[in-house]
Amino acid sequence: MSPINLEQLRKKPEAAESIPDWVTSETKSTLYEAIISMYIKIESDILNNKPKNLKDRKIVARKIALQCNLSPSIITPRRQPEVVDLISDLNQRLDELYISVIAKSSFSGRKLSRAELLEENRTLKLEVAELRSLSLGAYATSILESSLPEKSRLAALTIAKLREEISRQEIIIENQAEQNRNYMEALNRLKPSQASDIS
Repeated sequence: MSPINLEQLRKKPEAAESIPDWVTSETKSTLYEAIISMYIKIESDILNNKPKNLKDRKIVARKIALQCNLSPSIITPRRQPEVVDLISDLNQRLDELYISVIAKSSFSGRKLSRAELLEENRTLKLEVAELRSLSLGAYATSILESSLPEKSRLAALTIAKLREEISRQEIIIENQAEQNRNYMEALNRLKPSQASDIS
């Protein structure tokens, strides 16, 4: 019997598993493949101690959408809940992996020097700032996805239809005014005797 190593016990990403049932359209398939490939790349980078900041070790929905030539607004909990859940789950795995790698590399039994503590403090402050900006970006996207833009779009559509109707009515009024002028001119050209014959 061969010895068991840790790589055999580690949970593999969903790329190794079969494609989920919710991947039913071409868009979802494209997003799923892009997410899994980005997960594998980031995982490899973490294992090789490459990513220094938070952006480089997270799957960002906006990057995925742009990479797939789609609008970033497509990846929202309302429009693509499964995709958002997948990104969240994989980001959690990446966080756990990063913490594990950092814990292995930084454990030496000695206290950190002042310079190392300052560097760690600076790194953590940058991470907090990046997390804030990511949260604000998600919040802004949710506002844009709210019903307000839909109501605005419907109002603009109604206004456009009303403007068309006004233009159509103005043309009708112009035509009727032209007809009235023609009738008045014809009536004025009639001799008074012919006008009395008509009446």
